[in-house]
Amino acid sequence: GGISFANTDGTNTTPGPEGANPIWLDAENLLVTGGGGLQRVRADGEERATLVGSSSVTLPSLSADKQKIAYLDGNLGHVFVSGVLGERQTRVLPRDLSSGLTANSRPSLSPDGGWLLVEAGPFLYLAPTDGSGPPLPVVGSEGVSQPAWVFEGGLESPPSISVSGYE
Repeated sequence: GGISFANTDGTNTTPGPEGANPIWLDAENLLVTGGGGLQRVRADGEERATLVGSSSVTLPSLSADKQKIAYLDGNLGHVFVSGVLGERQTRVLPRDLSSGLTANSRPSLSPDGGWLLVEAGPFLYLAPTDGSGPPLPVVGSEGVSQPAWVFEGGLESPPSISVSGYE
C-alpha cells in the first residue's frame, strides 16, 4: 500500500512513499515506514528525508514529547530508539544479542520518552530508552499484547474497534 497527500478539498493529490504505519510528528511532518526505511515526509509532499535506511523498519512509535521515536526491525525483532531526526540510534531490545529476546509488537514509549514497553514472547518488557539497563519482564504481564502508556502512569491495552456498514 501507499500513502497519498491532498488538500482538504481533495485537490493536489501527490503520492507519498510506499509503506504503512504513518504517525504525525507535527502539523507539517509525517513519519512513515516503507520506501527503504523510516522517512520524515512533509504533508505537502515537497520534502522527504530518510531517518533510518533499513527496509525492514516497521511499527514506529513517537514519544509524547515528540523527541524520540522507537521502531521495530521486522527482520530481527530488535527494537531501536532514536531522536526524531534519526540521531543517537540505540538498540534497546535485545540489549544483549545472546539473550535471543525478540519483540513482536509495536514498542510504546513512556510520556517522557525515558522508558520503552514492548511485547516480547509471552511477557511485556520494560527497558530504559538510553540502553543503560537490560529489558526486564513486567510481572503479571503474561499474555498481554499491544501495550500503551496512560498518562496517569498505568498500562492499558488499546480498545477493540469494529467498523461496519461499509461495502
